[in-house]
Amino acid sequence: MKPTSQDPDSGPSRPGVQHDLLESAMLYRSLVAAMSEGVCVQTADHEVVAVNPAAERILGQPSAKLLGQLGLTPLQDAVHGDGSPFPADLQPAAVALTTGRAQAGVTMGFRAPNGSRTWISVNSQPLIADGQATPYAVVTTFNDITEKRHDGEELAGYRQRYRQHLLEVVEQRTAELRSSENRYRFLFRNMQEGLAHCRMIFRDGAAADFEFLEVNPAFETVTGLHDVVGRRMTEVVPGYGHSNDDSLSLFACVVRTGEPAQWERYFAAIHKWFSVTAYRPAENEFVFVVVDISERKRALAELQASEDRLRLAKTAAGLGIFDWDMVSRTGEWDDLARSFWGIGTDETATFDTFINGVHPDDRAVVQATVERALNPGGSGEFCAEYRVVNRADGGVRYVEANGKVFFEGGRAMRLIGTVEDVSAQKLADAEAQAWRAELERLAKQQVAAHTAAAIAHELNQPLVSISAYSEAALRILRGGSKNPEKLMHALEGAAVQAQRAGHTLHELLDFLHKGEVVSESVDLNQIVREAVGIAEEGGYGGFTPMVELEPKLPAVQANRAHMQKVMVNLLHNGVEAMRSAGVPSAAIVITVRTAADHSVAQVTVRDSGPGLDAETVHRIFEPFFTTKPSGIGLGLAISRALVEVHGGQLWADLDSGPGATFHFTVPFAS
Repeated sequence: MKPTSQDPDSGPSRPGVQHDLLESAMLYRSLVAAMSEGVCVQTADHEVVAVNPAAERILGQPSAKLLGQLGLTPLQDAVHGDGSPFPADLQPAAVALTTGRAQAGVTMGFRAPNGSRTWISVNSQPLIADGQATPYAVVTTFNDITEKRHDGEELAGYRQRYRQHLLEVVEQRTAELRSSENRYRFLFRNMQEGLAHCRMIFRDGAAADFEFLEVNPAFETVTGLHDVVGRRMTEVVPGYGHSNDDSLSLFACVVRTGEPAQWERYFAAIHKWFSVTAYRPAENEFVFVVVDISERKRALAELQASEDRLRLAKTAAGLGIFDWDMVSRTGEWDDLARSFWGIGTDETATFDTFINGVHPDDRAVVQATVERALNPGGSGEFCAEYRVVNRADGGVRYVEANGKVFFEGGRAMRLIGTVEDVSAQKLADAEAQAWRAELERLAKQQVAAHTAAAIAHELNQPLVSISAYSEAALRILRGGSKNPEKLMHALEGAAVQAQRAGHTLHELLDFLHKGEVVSESVDLNQIVREAVGIAEEGGYGGFTPMVELEPKLPAVQANRAHMQKVMVNLLHNGVEAMRSAGVPSAAIVITVRTAADHSVAQVTVRDSGPGLDAETVHRIFEPFFTTKPSGIGLGLAISRALVEVHGGQLWADLDSGPGATFHFTVPFAS
């Protein structure tokens, strides 16, 4: 996992990609939200993943009740136009997903929340990825045609009653018949949809063309075609009758079955899409209902373009996408993410699939990071770096995951994010860290050599004097001298010189440790974050920092460089202890909080190594005492001196559980 102190941005191209993705998503939402038609997007599993405001209004339910359902719940008890039950598997979205063919102009009725019957005209367009045979989603659009249907039903009822009345008094009601025809013509001319009444023209016994008998004003407005009455379809409709036009075969189907037919057609000459519905009111006569659907087609094209841009950006960035449903513990992975784990495209991805693919040594830390992200009291940010074992070939790779948890009512609902293969970067970082570690080791050897030379220089004269006094005492004893004063003088001289040597050593350490300190008001949380980065860059990476900082911690009075030195020394000691013990999940917990007396800030550093015994804790701060084969034993002594010169304390905790635990305090700024 990547520490929380590091910047999760892994490359210079990342900000631009994020901006493009955000712009595409905003454009898509704006287009769909502005549509007057209801729009619903369902996955191949029939799960509703998106609806627009118009869909909520038409269906009479908020998006919270629609999203996540297997199909639109208000349509579960839908009926056909004739009132017969409309099975779910024959509804337009289901048929489009099953067959891969668009479904257009399907009329459905459902019971609205207020108890009234609502009628809609439904069109379902399957979305099929390049190279795939089956759809991965379906976009369904629908219009509320309740009022239109009621008008039609009222008109049909009126005409039926009128015809019945004609049978009874046909001779006496001729004037009323003319009046009815006038009213019908009034409706025909004032409908908002384009209407055209045409006669089919045959040639050699086959349908060959149409002649316009009458059109309403809306037909001219919608199509842009004028003065068409008395002319043929091939004369006025661009592209009609060409070899690639299958309109006549559709009309022949209407003639054969007597049922209406609907299709969509793009006319390049006027750059518009139309939805055309054909009815046959009489033998060889047709009524065409024409609706301009250019805006809907444009919105769908923008949706597809947005998805294509997202797919292109994701591919260019080398990012896999995951979307976890934290309620069902299942998720959607794209092909790249699945390739990291070595699972097939048709396999259901569960949380167990994910965690079982994580390297055994990294699972505990990954699970802890996921739980922290799912905590409603946190930020919901998920940032982790870990190893993945490919189930197909057994290969191990490092991946970096970044995501965001979405909450609803204090409950984690979804975790969406990206995963990237950073194995090459990790290899380069490891080589760089090894090189920096070697440079630091050489530098420490030089410091140790200079320190040893300084100590040897200061102790040389006292040691020579001790040697001379000791030899004089031995000669006196061996010569059998009866003069105890000389022997006493020699021994006292040796003792004085020994005390001088010890005093000289302490003066040297005081000079090295307790120089003049320039302190200032600093942010201790920031110092801790910087120290973690310095430790990793200095060749001591490979551990997982678990940083727990107290929010709004007051500033402390300290020297920034000295406090960083103390933190880096403690982190280095913890990493070396875990490496020498072969700890698989190398984690260091760093806690910053206000101490119990509220006068100082307390920092705790706990590693997951073998820990310290009582004898080691007693001596660990002595100069030149070390438990490391290559250490010189000055790191903790210098660190304690640096903390104490600031008025704080540094100590080791023997009873804090597994691993070694160190605490130090720093006074708050006044």
